[in-house]
Amino acid sequence: MGKLALLSVIGLILFFGIANYNFTRVNNDALDKVISYHSNTAARNVAKSALNYHMYKLFQNPGTRGIFTEADKYIADGIDTVAITTVLGDSVNITITAWYNSQKYELFALVDTDASD
Repeated sequence: MGKLALLSVIGLILFFGIANYNFTRVNNDALDKVISYHSNTAARNVAKSALNYHMYKLFQNPGTRGIFTEADKYIADGIDTVAITTVLGDSVNITITAWYNSQKYELFALVDTDASD
């Protein structure tokens, strides 16, 4: 009877140990996915904020061209690089690369700066 009790206890220890390991692994995977999703969303928000900001700058001064890099302007720890180049006539291409916690998000926009339309 003592051997059966000992084997039962060892079996239960192994069963609960394996169950605990799997539960911890699933929790860690879920946490990693949430952090990745948050970082990707924040990078997208940084890019869209940069687009809005630089479109306003183009509205104020339609001749604005160049490459601009800004850090921590819109969302804490967010970094963006904006390139504004002329495509055809009054059209400009705005290329934005935003970073947040090692997540990269790129945004492209073609804007007509002609105010007569």
